[in-house]
Amino acid sequence: ESFSRVWGGGGSAPHGERQFAIELARSACVLSGWEDWHSLRRLASAHAEAGEFTDALVWIERAIALAPEAARPSCREERDRYSHAASPAAS
Repeated sequence: ESFSRVWGGGGSAPHGERQFAIELARSACVLSGWEDWHSLRRLASAHAEAGEFTDALVWIERAIALAPEAARPSCREERDRYSHAASPAAS
């Protein structure tokens, strides 16, 4: 597990901690030149854990594009969960 995921604590974490997890994940993306699919996936997850599903969808799509073929199905499953959560019917 990445530090940003542990720090973020999921939906039960205080808002400030979830935002800090996003910043940690974003920093990992910057350090990787925005080319590491693991970092992008973590950034998507951090946004989703903060309830920011539109942003999560942007980053999971980028992760899917860069992920090896074997990892794409699980990334697509994440995308589908974020998409469902972002839809008005899920509110």
